[in-house]
Amino acid sequence: MERAIKFYETVLNIKLSRNQMGPLDMAWFPWVEEGKGSSGSLVCHRDHYKPSMDGVLLYLTTQTGDLNDELNWVEKGGW
Repeated sequence: MERAIKFYETVLNIKLSRNQMGPLDMAWFPWVEEGKGSSGSLVCHRDHYKPSMDGVLLYLTTQTGDLNDELNWVEKGGW
C-alpha cells in the first residue's frame, strides 16, 4: 500500500488521505475541481484483494490536459 500511495502521489502530484476502515486499508484520492475528473481510492484487504497478472482498471483525468505531463512522472513514482 505504501508503494502504491507513493506512486500515485508522485505521478499525479496529489496527496492521498489514508483511512483504516476495519480490515480495509484505504487511501482516498482528493476531490477534483467541479466538472473535472472523479474521486477514487486505493483499497487493500488481505483476504479479498490479491495481486494478479490481470492488473487493475484505471481511469485517469489529467490536470493539465496533456497526459504526457503525468506520464513523465511515472518513472519518478517508482515504475
